[in-house]
Amino acid sequence: MNDALSLLENEGFISITLWVLQENKRTRLFYEKAGLSPDGTSKVIEIDGKELTELRYRKAAQQGAQPDAFGAG
Repeated sequence: MNDALSLLENEGFISITLWVLQENKRTRLFYEKAGLSPDGTSKVIEIDGKELTELRYRKAAQQGAQPDAFGAG
């Protein structure tokens, strides 16, 4: 994960954004240890007829000219 984040930062991305299921605490902790944090944005998705909440996680990267990596942000 650290290598991927470093690569994106070296490529000039200004932030890194991803979505994670709210109830997936283990994965959320993994991303938080990597320096990402929830930015207050959430959305509800449906998987197999069940409504689930996703949280948007974001990490500021160095200044650059590229848009967000890992999804619309």
